[in-house]
Amino acid sequence: MHRRRTALAALAVAATVSGLAPALRVSRARRPPPRSTTAVRADLLFAAEVVTGTALAGMMYTVLTEGKDTEEAAKRKAEEAARLELRRMRASIEPKDSWTAAELAAYDGTDYDGPILLGADGLVFNVWKGRHFYAPDGPYHAMAGKDASRQLAKNRLDDDEDYPEDDGKPLTLAEEAALQAWVFSFKTKYDVVGKLEYAKD
Repeated sequence: MHRRRTALAALAVAATVSGLAPALRVSRARRPPPRSTTAVRADLLFAAEVVTGTALAGMMYTVLTEGKDTEEAAKRKAEEAARLELRRMRASIEPKDSWTAAELAAYDGTDYDGPILLGADGLVFNVWKGRHFYAPDGPYHAMAGKDASRQLAKNRLDDDEDYPEDDGKPLTLAEEAALQAWVFSFKTKYDVVGKLEYAKD
């Protein structure tokens, strides 16, 4: 009985294999013929050329774009420098040994593009670079065209209603120190164009 079952199993396996054989032959027949080494190499070289060309094109685009951006940035920088130089020339003023209060008053920032003079501790500064502070409607316009020493020392503005009027007393040590701090700051930012001439008693 056992031998009969074994024989039947063997027949079943043989039948299965024989049935699959035609399918295997068809599948093998559909496979493309193997390509030659030369053809494969040619395809690889073509692919390498495509990749390399794309990379080079990208690099050239980047270089050209960056070069154009650099040229435009340089052009804008040159134009801005020219505008600043023209503004500096219009706002410059010839230094002189001394300035009177009446002379300072003529440069109170009314001419937005012209010189703006301010006196501080006996020196006269041309503060045109900060014209947005000292021109009319600027927060420190009260100092422009006059001796601003006491306003700076007391950290107050003459037109500021939140502070009482200046009592005219001599400056305290703390106020003198505050004034010197302002003068030091002005010297780092603005041109000194002379000394302030005080009225004689």
